[in-house]
Amino acid sequence: MAQNIDTPYITDPALRKQLEESVTGKMKYTLMNDFLAKYGLQKDLFALKGLLAALLELPLDSITDIQIMNPTEPSGVIRDKDCILDIKLELNHGKLVNIEIQSNFQEFWANRSVTYMSKMFDNLREGDDYDRVKACVHIGILDFALYEYGTGDRTKEFYSDYRILNTKTHQGFTDNFVIKALMLGNMENASMEQKEDYGSVYYWAKLFKAKTWEELRMIAKNNERMESLVNTASRLSVDRSVQEACESRIMHRLDINTLEHRIQERDLTIDTYLHRLQKKEEMIESLEQDMQKKDEIIESQTSMLAKKEDELQKLRQKLAQYEK
Repeated sequence: MAQNIDTPYITDPALRKQLEESVTGKMKYTLMNDFLAKYGLQKDLFALKGLLAALLELPLDSITDIQIMNPTEPSGVIRDKDCILDIKLELNHGKLVNIEIQSNFQEFWANRSVTYMSKMFDNLREGDDYDRVKACVHIGILDFALYEYGTGDRTKEFYSDYRILNTKTHQGFTDNFVIKALMLGNMENASMEQKEDYGSVYYWAKLFKAKTWEELRMIAKNNERMESLVNTASRLSVDRSVQEACESRIMHRLDINTLEHRIQERDLTIDTYLHRLQKKEEMIESLEQDMQKKDEIIESQTSMLAKKEDELQKLRQKLAQYEK
């Protein structure tokens, strides 16, 4: 049975109180664990509606329907550690949204997000007209800052909105292809103006960054949809199958980090070898140049000796004639 998007996942006050009293202290799995976040939001559409309204800057009552297009279960994640745990959904039967939670730095996240978006944007069925293309939004919840295009600097914004537009007039080309990035690492440096501009986005960001259950509840206490997600996450966090799935994601990330570290070490070794090889090649080139110079000197001296020998031979011939 589908959950009502305007009803919290956990409605029993006694259960909520029990979870608040029993699930405390440091969070073993925070909301930056992609499985806990996805599974929690998949279960709690009430909370997901609040998050979407904040990230898409929409009034709550404008969101009337949410359909999860790629639901997941703990068993599937445990079996397939390589699965991608983005949240793909259709909003109000007309807009496609992909939410990606990424805790590790991705050097090519811009290209990655555009690739995802391009695949999602290709959503026409055979025979449909182009006016049937569904608008698409890709949202990255990132624990790192993106580089500003054309510079070597990282952006200082904590929530960025990227669209296709005319570079001279800044006139938008289309609102159907939008990429947003919520950069948690920049959240603490956000100005009061930025916090006011993005409203509840700032507090949703704090929710994802929280490390303890007490901190999580403190942030959520004035927002019923955030509170709902906290209750859902605390309930799921004591579920053995969810714990195994969260642990599986952590181990998968560790495996990837280890592999990346080994690749970096290998690349460093290769770079060191290539540097040494270059030095040797430069040394050989220098020696060859020295040898060439010496050969030229020898050739010059040989030529001079040959001339001297010719001169000496002529003198001998004259001397021989004189003696006669």
